[in-house]
Amino acid sequence: IITTGLIAQDSIEEITVTARNRTENLQEVPLAISAFSSDQLDKAAIKNVNDLANFTSNMTFNSSENGRLNIPVIRGMGMIDTRGFDNNVSIFLDGVFVSGRSSQNLAMLDLERVEVVKGPQSALYGRSAFAGAINYITKKPTQEGGGNYSATIASENEVDLRLSWSTGISDSTAMGINIASWSRD
Repeated sequence: IITTGLIAQDSIEEITVTARNRTENLQEVPLAISAFSSDQLDKAAIKNVNDLANFTSNMTFNSSENGRLNIPVIRGMGMIDTRGFDNNVSIFLDGVFVSGRSSQNLAMLDLERVEVVKGPQSALYGRSAFAGAINYITKKPTQEGGGNYSATIASENEVDLRLSWSTGISDSTAMGINIASWSRD
């Protein structure tokens, strides 16, 4: 149930999650959580919820009507009435609820980690988290500065460009910028 990454020397990487609104070690949380670090997202080329579902047990993702009807499904609990506004799986970006189906398939850009919390989470996350929740935690800008970029060109004229950059602007303040462009025929 728990996804972790292995590091050299046969040691297991300690993964910290904030699924219960406090920082905890993934091994000590009494919930079924699949957590993906930034490195794991990059190595597996996970760029959206559809890709995330391919690497998460008991999760699928369906998208139809040109992306207007996005439905993440955890443990087989999906929406029966497709006319409704929200799904049974809530999506959060830095603790803020992402409402509406058309915005459910977020691009994963400059993330620290992604947490997929499985099972009923309505008491903690609200009524839309009946089947579970997906938490995106973005990277914080750093004083050291730096960034990364990626470019993908694929079949059907698909072009995916991404740029992330951060720098310190004073001793106590840093800023970051993320730019992404995606197109496909």
